[in-house]
Amino acid sequence: KRTRYDTPQEAQWSFKLECIRDMRTIVRAGQFVDEKVSLRFQFVSVDGQKKLAITVDGTDAARSCSVSGRVVVDSYQFSESFHENDLSDLVLCVICKELLTLLESDANAHNSFEMRGYQNDPHVWIHVLDPQHPGSMERMRLSTYVSDGKRRPFKTLTFAYRIEMDTVKFRDFFNRAKSIGAEKVCITIWIYKRNGKEMSLVQLLCEGNSMMSATFYGEPETDDEGLPVVRAVSDAKYNDEGEPPEEEVFESYFKIDFLVRFFKLVSDRIVVGKVMQNYPLFLEHYLKGGDTDESYLRYLVGATTED
Repeated sequence: KRTRYDTPQEAQWSFKLECIRDMRTIVRAGQFVDEKVSLRFQFVSVDGQKKLAITVDGTDAARSCSVSGRVVVDSYQFSESFHENDLSDLVLCVICKELLTLLESDANAHNSFEMRGYQNDPHVWIHVLDPQHPGSMERMRLSTYVSDGKRRPFKTLTFAYRIEMDTVKFRDFFNRAKSIGAEKVCITIWIYKRNGKEMSLVQLLCEGNSMMSATFYGEPETDDEGLPVVRAVSDAKYNDEGEPPEEEVFESYFKIDFLVRFFKLVSDRIVVGKVMQNYPLFLEHYLKGGDTDESYLRYLVGATTED
């Protein structure tokens, strides 16, 4: 009779995150498109420094939604038998639901997260530790599966407009849209002049059992990439009572279910979106509380038809 299980003495490799939250976010995102997720590992350059990152990429079966996530680890260790070049062959395909049983526990929300791998062992070992109470630890021996071996990173896309989205406002709108039976949202952007001043207007419109809309006025700016920036935020200082011109600069429909899932994960006040006519909607959320793409969650939602 076994009353305990032990890991081997020396791990071939181990990766540690000081906070479990961001790992949970990218695994949840991976679950949006598939029941399994393939965790990959690569060195990236961050501010000229070499760092190790865990990456997740995936696309749903209908190719309507894609996710890409990356979290830079806080520390890592390799044994003498494991070399940096071996990372390219290290792909851990796991069932999202099984891994999330540990990651989603409220008791572990602020704990550290460590993954370990051992020679000739097909499992990955997960260790969750409360830094304030080092005498208590949770462990999981997680089964791994054969991956298709293909990484599906986002292709480089060129966009025409950047939208700064108020997370709370957008999350609330999409949740209410579902409650009235709406399946799609129409996002429209106008840029026009009123009394010599350049104005922008972003509108969300959905229709189910009822019709609902939200509008955000502002003054467009230009970002470092040269893209016009329109703001869809709650602190807008302008309210143009006049009708916008008939000709919009962007209009497209997107499935609300995909947007509800993304905004459920987001904790920052502002989410960056990028759009171009007949292109998917690009959404980006920076992880680790940062304002750079060191660690991120990216989301592509394919446009759908009005009917």
